[in-house]
Amino acid sequence: MDSEAAINAADFLLREVVDAKVAIKPVVPKKEILKQDLQLLTLPEVAQQQVLDTLKYIHGEDFKLKSILDYENTKTDVLKRYWVGQGNLLVRGGCDYSQIRENCDNVADLLKSFGVMRLKSYGFHENHCIEAFEYCQESIEDALLLLYVKYMKIKKKEIEHDLSDIDLVDLHADEKSSLESIYENAFSEPTENVWIITQEIDYLYKLFHPQNKNEYRSSKKKVEKCFHMNWKNVKDSKYPYEPPLVFLKSNACLPPLMELHICKKLYEEAVVLAEDGIPCVYSVTELLRNEEAMREYLKTEVDFLDPRQKLFATEKIIEHKTNRPTHYKKGVTNKNNKKSLSYDGLIKEDEKIVKDFNLKLTNPRYKKMLSVRKNLPAWALKNDILNSIKSHQVVVISGETGCGKSTQVPQFIFDDWITNYQNEHVEIVCTQPRRISAIGVAERVADERAEKIGATVGYQIRLESKISSSTRLTFCTTGILLRRLESEPVLSNVTHVIVDEVHERSEESDFLLLILKELLPLRPDLKIILMSATLNASLFSSYFGGIPVIDIPGRTFPVEQYFLEDILEETGYVLEHGSEYCRKIKSDSQYIEMIMATQDVGVPKPRDNIKDENLSIQQFVARYEGFSLRTCKNMFFMDPDKINNDLIESVLLWVVEGDHNYPREAGGARRVREEQSAIFRKTDGQRKIVLSTNLAETSVTIDDCVFVIDGGKMKEKHFDTNRNMESLETVWVTQANALQRKGRAGRVMSGVCVHLYTRHRFKHHFLHQPIPEILRVPLEQLILNIKILPAFEDRGVVKVLSSFIESPEEESITTALKRLHSVGAMDKEENLTALGHHLAALPVDVRIGKLMLYGTIFGCVDSALTMAACLSYQSPFVSPFEKRIMANKKKLTFSAGHSDQITCLMAYNKFLTVKKKSLAGARNFANENYLSFKTLCTIADIKYQFLELLVNIGFIPADLSGVRRRMGEDIVEEITTSIGFNVNGENLRLLSSILCAALYPNIVKVLTPPKTYMQSSAGAVIKEHDPKDLKFATPKEMVFLHPSSVNYKVTNYPSPYLVYQEKVRTSKVFFRDCTMVPIIPLVLFCGDLEIAVQNGSSFLCLENGWIVFQVEDHKVAELVKLIRIELCNLLEEKIKDPLLNLLHNDHGERVIGTILNLISA
Repeated sequence: MDSEAAINAADFLLREVVDAKVAIKPVVPKKEILKQDLQLLTLPEVAQQQVLDTLKYIHGEDFKLKSILDYENTKTDVLKRYWVGQGNLLVRGGCDYSQIRENCDNVADLLKSFGVMRLKSYGFHENHCIEAFEYCQESIEDALLLLYVKYMKIKKKEIEHDLSDIDLVDLHADEKSSLESIYENAFSEPTENVWIITQEIDYLYKLFHPQNKNEYRSSKKKVEKCFHMNWKNVKDSKYPYEPPLVFLKSNACLPPLMELHICKKLYEEAVVLAEDGIPCVYSVTELLRNEEAMREYLKTEVDFLDPRQKLFATEKIIEHKTNRPTHYKKGVTNKNNKKSLSYDGLIKEDEKIVKDFNLKLTNPRYKKMLSVRKNLPAWALKNDILNSIKSHQVVVISGETGCGKSTQVPQFIFDDWITNYQNEHVEIVCTQPRRISAIGVAERVADERAEKIGATVGYQIRLESKISSSTRLTFCTTGILLRRLESEPVLSNVTHVIVDEVHERSEESDFLLLILKELLPLRPDLKIILMSATLNASLFSSYFGGIPVIDIPGRTFPVEQYFLEDILEETGYVLEHGSEYCRKIKSDSQYIEMIMATQDVGVPKPRDNIKDENLSIQQFVARYEGFSLRTCKNMFFMDPDKINNDLIESVLLWVVEGDHNYPREAGGARRVREEQSAIFRKTDGQRKIVLSTNLAETSVTIDDCVFVIDGGKMKEKHFDTNRNMESLETVWVTQANALQRKGRAGRVMSGVCVHLYTRHRFKHHFLHQPIPEILRVPLEQLILNIKILPAFEDRGVVKVLSSFIESPEEESITTALKRLHSVGAMDKEENLTALGHHLAALPVDVRIGKLMLYGTIFGCVDSALTMAACLSYQSPFVSPFEKRIMANKKKLTFSAGHSDQITCLMAYNKFLTVKKKSLAGARNFANENYLSFKTLCTIADIKYQFLELLVNIGFIPADLSGVRRRMGEDIVEEITTSIGFNVNGENLRLLSSILCAALYPNIVKVLTPPKTYMQSSAGAVIKEHDPKDLKFATPKEMVFLHPSSVNYKVTNYPSPYLVYQEKVRTSKVFFRDCTMVPIIPLVLFCGDLEIAVQNGSSFLCLENGWIVFQVEDHKVAELVKLIRIELCNLLEEKIKDPLLNLLHNDHGERVIGTILNLISA
C-alpha cells in the first residue's frame, strides 16, 4: 500500500498496519469428472423364451441354467467407472386400467383372488397358481398339492408296510407328543394333519441380508424374523412310510423361489427317512438348523418350472422337414476354369516364341530400340552378369539410378535363352515394390522388344493382369508372387526370380527373401537375382552367404545439386516475417539482423551433431560462413518441420523462367492407370511439371525429366506397440532416398536436383538407409502368411521371424500374437484356428477378411463386401478444401446407423441405383454429392475380386466361370442375391454387428460429464451435452474422433461404444472410420465374456472388466453367455467346413435365427 493509505489505515485501526504482501493462491479449476453411463442389458420375455427354447433343443429338455448362487461376490467395484442412476427412466411395462371391469367385487372374483394369494404365499409363480386353482375347481388344498407335486417332480409309487391304520395313528400321536415337549409353544396344530413349527434361523436371514458395516444400532426394537415349517399329510397318508409335504414360510424377504429351494432339500430328507418308516419331523427340522449343510446345499441349482411354462404343457408338434442338402456345391471362378498347358504344350509355345523373335531381328523398330539399349551402362556388363547368374544360384546386382538394371537384366536372361534354345523352358518373374513400377517397367521392356504388352512380356497386379500363354517375362508386385507361393510352394515352372528395388526393405520383400532362401535347397535349378541400390548391396550378399555382387555404374550425365542454402542464394527468396513457415523465436527480427551484422568472425563453428534449429544466431552464422546474411536469416527463421510451398513456387519460377501455362501431371499410387501413363508421354516444346510422392524413387523412369525438387520429407508407417496404434508420420528422408530422388534427374542430359534442406542436415543428421518396414509395422498379416506356408509348419513364429534379414522386436511379435488370439485367428499354442486359415487365405487385412466371412455367414454378403472394399481401398467421399463445409453436409445426407462404413454403403448403393438408369446421370450424381466416380468404379472391381476369393475358399457356391463383366461394373449383388446370400443385407443393426465382430478389439468408450438440468415450462429437463463435452477412451489412452466422421457432431449415442478401423497420430491421436455398436452385438461377438456378481446384482464383463453391463435378471446373463457359446461353436463348424449350409442344419437354423432376432430386437 502507498504512504497515504498506510496513514489512513493506522488512524482507523489505532495501530500501524504492516504492509504484508499476501500471495493470492490461484484457483485451481476442478478436474472435470468423465464417466460412462452404465448400460442395462434387457431382453424381452419373448426373446428370453426363444433363447431358452433353442438351448433346450440343442441340449435336451433337462437343460438347466446356473443360479446366481453359483457365483462368489466379486471384490472389485465394477461400477466405479460408470454413472449410475442419472435419472434415466426405464419403462418395463404398463397396465391399461380402462379395461378393468367396474364390478370386480363379486364373490367369485374375491374367492379366486384370495385362493391365488394363498398359493402364492408358498412361493409358487402366479401363473401356475391361477392354472392350478382353476384346474382343481377352486379347491385351495387340491391346488396346493398339485403345485407341490409339479414343482418337486414327485412320482407316485406303491408304499409297502406291515402296520395297520390304527398303528399308524398311534405313531402319529406319539410323535406329536414328543414334538410338543421339545418345541413347546413353537409347535402348533391349527387343523388336522397340519403341524407348524416356528423358529428363528439367523444364518438364513443373514445369508440374504448381509448387515452393512456402517449401519448403526437403532434403539428401535428389532422385528423377529421367523421361519414357519408347515407339515401336511395328504388324505389317507401312510406316514411315516409316506413323506409329508414340507412348506416353509417366513416374514423375512427371501429371493424368489428360495423358500421352495429349501423345501426341496427338506422333502428329499423326508423321503429318505420314509423308506425305513422313521418319523421325520424332528430330524428334518434340525436339518434346517444345520448351517453348514444348508449353506453347502444352497450352492446347488434347482430347476423349477419356468413361469412361462404351463403345468399341463401340450405336446409339441414335431415338424418333419424334407431331406435338404446339408452342403453347398463348391463354386468356380474364371481363374479355376483356366487350363494350364502341359509340358509338351509349353515346349511347343517356346519354339514359337524363339521363331517369332528370330524374325523380329530385322524389324527396324526393334533395331532402333536395341541401339538405345546398347548405350545403357548395364549393356557393357551383359556377359559378366550372365556368366555370374549361370555360375551361382543367387546373385546381387547393384547399380545407380539410370544404369538400366531393371529393364535390361531380365532381357539379358530372356535373350540368352532364346539365342541358346535347347528345348528347355524358361519363366522369369520380376517383382516390383509398387503397381506403377510393375506396369511402367513391363511396358518399357515390351516397347524395347517391339511388341505389345501381354505377349512375351506382361505384368500382373491387383485387379489387373496382362499375361498370356506366351508370357515368359512377368513383372508383378511382391504380394502377387507371395500369393503364388501359397499355391505353388516350389514355383515348379519358374526358372528365374528377380527381386528389384530390394534395398527398399518392405515387409513383403524381406519375407520373400526368407522364402527364397528356404527354397534354394529344394530347387537347385532356380536362379535368384537381387537388384539393389549401391549403398547396402553387401547386406544382401552376406544374408545369402557371401554371394557375388556385380556393380553397374550410373549414367555419365552429371546432376548438379542445390541444397537449401544454395537455392536461397540463387532465387533471392525472402521469408516474410510472421509467415506460416516461420518457427517461433523469442528474439525479434531486427535484433537478429543486428547480431548478424555485428557477428564476430572469431565465433567457433558448432559441433556437427547439433542440429541447425538448436543453434544460437551466432553459431548459425558461423556454420554457414560465406553465405549472405539474407540467406542465413531466412534459414534461421525457417521452420524445418514444414514444407515451404512458397519456396517451392519460387524454385519453379527459377526453373522455368517465366509465367507460362505449362501442363502439370501428378503421379501417385492411387491415380488411375490412364492418368498415370500421361506422365511418361513426351511433349513437344513444352516443359512438364510432375508432382509426385516418393513413388518417383522407384524403377519408374521419366526420360525427359531434367529438374527434381526434393522436399526432403516422406510419409512413413509406424506402429506403436504400447498404444496398439498405427500412424502415418511425416519424417525426414534418408541419404539413400535423397540419392534416389537426385537420380531421377539427368536421364537424357545433365540435370539439376534442388534439395529443400541444408547440406549439413543431409551429411550429419540423415539416416543412411530407411528403417526396414518390418521393424515399424504391425505383424498380424505376416504371421498368418508364415503359418500357412508348408516351409514353416514345423517352426514357431518367433523362430521364423528371427531368420529374417533383420528380425522385429520381441514386443512387436507378442503384440501381434495377442491381437490374432483376440480376433480368434490363433489359439494360445500359436496354431491357426479354422478362422485363421481362411483369413490367411484372403490377401487382405485380418479385420477386412473377418468382415467378408461374417457377411457371408449372416446373409448380407453384398453389403459386407462393399464396406470391405471401402475399408481396403478408400472412402468414395471427396472433400475439396474450398468446399469442405458443403461436402460434409452432402455426406451427412447418406448417414445411417451412426456409422461411417454404413454411410459409405448407402452412398454407393444410391450411386448404383442411378447408374443402372444412366451412366451420365451417375457421373452427375457423384459430382453433386462430392463422390469420386473413379473410386466408386474401383470399389465395384474390388468387390468382384473379393467375391472371387470367397468362391475360391468355398464360402459362396457361385459359378463365375462364364461371367463377363466390364471394369467398374457391379454384378455382385445380382450373383449373391440369386443364391440367397443377401436376405439380411438391409438390416443395419446386423451390419453394425458384423463390423463390431470384424474390427474388435478396436473399441472406444464414449465418456460424458454428469447430467445437468435446465428449467422449462414442463419442469426440469436434462440438458443435452455439447459434442465438445464428449470424450473418447481406449483401454490405454484418451483419443479424439476424427472430424471427417459422420459422428463428429453427435451429442447423444444410444450406445456409448464405438468400433473403429484405425488410430492415426497427427497433431493428436485420432480414431477414424467408426461405427456405434449396440449392446447385444458387443456381448455376442467380442472378447472373452464373464459374469460377475456384486451385492446381489449380475453384470456381464468384457476386456477384463473394462466394459461392464448390468443385467436386469441373472437369467438374462446366463442366456446371453450360453447362446454366445453356441454361436461360436456354429461359426467354428462353418469355418471348418465352408460348404456347410447353416440354413439346412437344424442347430444352425435355430441359432442363427435366434441371434438375428436378438440383434434386430
